[in-house]
Amino acid sequence: MKICILIVIYGKKIEESTSITTLIDGLSNLSGNYYLRLVNNGPKPLELKLNIPQGVKIELINSIQNRPLSSIYNEFIEYYKDFDRYVILDDDTQLNANYISRINTEDYFDLELPKIINSDKEIFYPLKNWKVVSSEENILINSKENIFSIGSGIILSNNLVNIFLSKGKKVFNESFVFYGVDFSLFFEINKKNFPMLIITSYTQILHDMSLHGEVSKEKKYELYLNYAIQVRQYPMVLTIKTFLHSIFCLLQEKDSRSLYSFLKVFWVGKHPKSEI
Repeated sequence: MKICILIVIYGKKIEESTSITTLIDGLSNLSGNYYLRLVNNGPKPLELKLNIPQGVKIELINSIQNRPLSSIYNEFIEYYKDFDRYVILDDDTQLNANYISRINTEDYFDLELPKIINSDKEIFYPLKNWKVVSSEENILINSKENIFSIGSGIILSNNLVNIFLSKGKKVFNESFVFYGVDFSLFFEINKKNFPMLIITSYTQILHDMSLHGEVSKEKKYELYLNYAIQVRQYPMVLTIKTFLHSIFCLLQEKDSRSLYSFLKVFWVGKHPKSEI
């Protein structure tokens, strides 16, 4: 089985990335061939100083201009287009042996969505019909339910990638840049014209859920832009409600500059930093 793994780093050294250190440690105990692409998205160039296990080939790309995640993800998939599985990780996820073995399991699935937990073992994702799944739910069916999760830790099959390509679509919508990139995948999958997929959630990973705590002004601004793009790209009751609520919040905050940018992004339908 040909497996490729992407980890996007930002604002830290390679050896400071929990995702990289726990992945390398886990792969050192497994046989097989793995292709790992590390994308340093800034702000400074990095050098590769790792003890690389046998069977692991690593490629470091210094992309220090903080490029859109959607473009980075799609380029990764395109570069390894004949591979069997694609693993996407942020730089701050703690992986365990169960998850790493799932990467190379002979079991078939189109999409593995690990349960995203925090240090208190509270589950945040995946969501099924906007409710957090239980710890016992291992198989998620998307024929009637709407399934959502975040990008870090997802494992995609070549079959899923080919379904997107057959529809003339990229796996990740490049109208989004940072926030909303992962949800764009699920908005597409949850469409009625998308075939039923084998979606599983047999694993758990520990992930930094900082977004669920205090949100900085910069993050809040990016989230607003994400909501504006969502309603243009995927108009539905939920995204319309979020869009209208965002306008209300911006009016309450009397932030005319952000409101102008928000409405402009809605009109254009893509993020200002989008590469399309």
